[in-house]
Amino acid sequence: MTHDVVVVSVSHSRYISNEPSHTYVNASARKVFAIPELVQHLASYLGKKELSSCIRVCSAFALQFAPLIWQNIKLKEVDLAPLFLSKVQRQLVYRNLHLILRLKSSARDIKRLVELLATENDDDAEAPCPSNDWHALCNLREIDLNINQAEGALEAFLLIERNTNLKKWIVRSDTPLSVEIAQRFLDVLQGSKYLVSLEWRGKLDLYLYLRAVLQHLPKHLKVVRIYHRDTGTIELAQMWEWDMIKAWPEHSCLREISLSVDMRGQEDVFFKLLEGNRPDTLERVIIPRMQEDGIQPFFELLADFRKLTTIDLGVQEGTIDTKSANAVLGLQHVKSFSADVYIVHSMEFVRKLISQWESTLRSLRLGRKLGVDLASIQLIMVKCSRLKVLDILTELQGCDKVPWSSGWDRLVPEIHMGVVANGKHTSVDWGCLKLERFNLIFINQEMVDGEVLTQLRKSKQLTIAAGIKRAYQQLGRLHQLRELNIGWVVGRISPISTYMDLSLESGLHCLKGLSELRRIYLGYMQQIGIGREELDWVGVHWQKLEQVRDLSKRPSLRSIMDRQHFAGPIFDWERSVEEEGSDGEEDEADGTESHVAASGELIRIDQWLRSQRPDLWVS
Repeated sequence: MTHDVVVVSVSHSRYISNEPSHTYVNASARKVFAIPELVQHLASYLGKKELSSCIRVCSAFALQFAPLIWQNIKLKEVDLAPLFLSKVQRQLVYRNLHLILRLKSSARDIKRLVELLATENDDDAEAPCPSNDWHALCNLREIDLNINQAEGALEAFLLIERNTNLKKWIVRSDTPLSVEIAQRFLDVLQGSKYLVSLEWRGKLDLYLYLRAVLQHLPKHLKVVRIYHRDTGTIELAQMWEWDMIKAWPEHSCLREISLSVDMRGQEDVFFKLLEGNRPDTLERVIIPRMQEDGIQPFFELLADFRKLTTIDLGVQEGTIDTKSANAVLGLQHVKSFSADVYIVHSMEFVRKLISQWESTLRSLRLGRKLGVDLASIQLIMVKCSRLKVLDILTELQGCDKVPWSSGWDRLVPEIHMGVVANGKHTSVDWGCLKLERFNLIFINQEMVDGEVLTQLRKSKQLTIAAGIKRAYQQLGRLHQLRELNIGWVVGRISPISTYMDLSLESGLHCLKGLSELRRIYLGYMQQIGIGREELDWVGVHWQKLEQVRDLSKRPSLRSIMDRQHFAGPIFDWERSVEEEGSDGEEDEADGTESHVAASGELIRIDQWLRSQRPDLWVS
C-alpha cells in the first residue's frame, strides 16, 4: 500500500548537543531531530495507519529516512539548496519528478543534478514511479531560483520553460547577469502563460534590465515583490534608476505592490505605479520612504483602492491632515495597518481607526509619532476582538495607571509594547497575563521591580532593555522562559547613555535554573557597549553552566545571537507582507494553494518526540 506522508526537511545546520551524527530538521514549522528511533517510529506507523493526502516535503530529507520508507513517499516539494543530494536521495527525487509542485534550488545545483542523472542508472525495478528523465519535472507550480552564479542559469531557464503551468517565480541574484542570460530571462518571463507572482530578492543588481523586465511582464501578473537586503538605505535610492519604472504597463491588475526602499525625491514614480493599477485589484501595499511633502498626496490616492487589506506606511517624516487620514478610514477590509507618521489630531484618528476596523483588524502597529495615549490602548483591548499582533511604541506618563488587567489576556498570540516613561511599576496587576510571548521594553531602571517579572511566569519569550539590573535578579524565576532579547530599539528611542551599563556577568549568573532557555539575542552592540571580548566571555560562562550536573538547573542554550541591530520583532518596518499572515487563511495572492498542512491529520512528530526524547526537543 502506498501512503502520502510528510517527510521532515534537512537544515544546513548540524549542531545537536554532543551527537554530530544527528541531523537538525524541520517539519511544519516545528523543529525536531532525525534520530534512529524517530525513523523506526515512522516506518512502523506507515504500516498501521492511512495518512492524509495533504502532504509537504520541504527539503533534501535525512538519509536515515530513505532506506526505510522511500517506497511510500510521494514528493510534492523539494529544496535542493541546503545540501547536495546523495545518490540515494537523488534516486528518490527522480522517482517523483512528475509529482513535484514546488522546487527551491540554485541554477548550479540543477545543472549538477542533470549531469549526474545522465551518468547514473536506476536499476531498482520495484520503484513505484521509475524515471530518470529530468524532463519529467514538468508540473511545477512554484520555483525559487538562485542565479548568483552564471553556471546552470540557461539550464534552469529551460526547466522553467517546460513548466508551462508555473504560477510563482522567485528570483535571487546578488550579481549582475550577462547579456545572454538576461535576454534569456526576459524571453522565459514573457513566455510564462500562467505566471501570477514574480519576486526579486537580493541586492537587485538586475536593475540595469528593469525597464526591459517591466515591458515583458505577462499581462496576467498579479503580484510583483521587490526586496533588497539593505532595504531602506539611501545608497539604494542612488543606485536605482527609478525612471525605469515609468515603463510599467498601464491598467495593471496587481494585487500587491511592496517597495520597502528609500524613494525620497522620486515619489512621482511610486504614484505612477499606483495610478497605473486598477483600483479594484490591489490588496496589499508597502510604501517606500518619502519626503515630508510626499506622504500627504499618497494618502489621498490610497483611499481609492477599496479592496486593500494590508497597509504599511513605514516610518515617514511628513504630516497627514485630518481630511486625508479620515479618507483612508473609508476602506472596509483592512486587516493589517502599520504607521509611524505624524497625523493631525492623531488620537482622534486612532479612535476612529479602531471603531471603523474593529471587526477586521488582525495586526496593528503604531509608532511613536502617533503618540498613542492610555485611553486608546484601553479602547484597542476592549474593541478589537480579532487582533492577533499589537505593536505600540509610545511615551506615557504615569504608567502605573495603564489598564493592563482589562484585556491583555485576550490578545493572542503576541503583544509587543515599547514604553518610555518616568513612572514606576509598583502597583500594576500583572496577574492576568496568559501570554507566552511578551516583549515589553522598559528604558527607565526605576520602572522594573521584582513584582513585574514574577507575574510573567508563563512567558516563554521576553524582551528587556539593556542596563536594567533589577530585571536580571528576577529572571531566574521565569522557569518557562525559552528566548530572551536584551536589546535596544534602533532609531526609535533617543540614546540614554546612563542606562547602557549592561552587566553581562550579573545577568547571566541569574539565568541559572532556566532549563528551558534556548536563545539569547544581544542587540545593537555599539549602543549598549558590548564588545567582542565580552561576547567571548558569554560563551565561556555558558560552558560553565552546561557543566552543572542537575539538568533542572542547566539552560539548554542553542544560540547567542550577535546582531548589529535589535533582534526582536518590534517595529521591523522593512519586513515583507508575507510575514503578516491573514489569520490562518489561505493566501490566494499568488494563485497557489496554501503550504500549511493541517497538523491534526498528520503524524504528530513533535508530540512523539517530546514524550520519547525530551532531551532533544527544541521549540
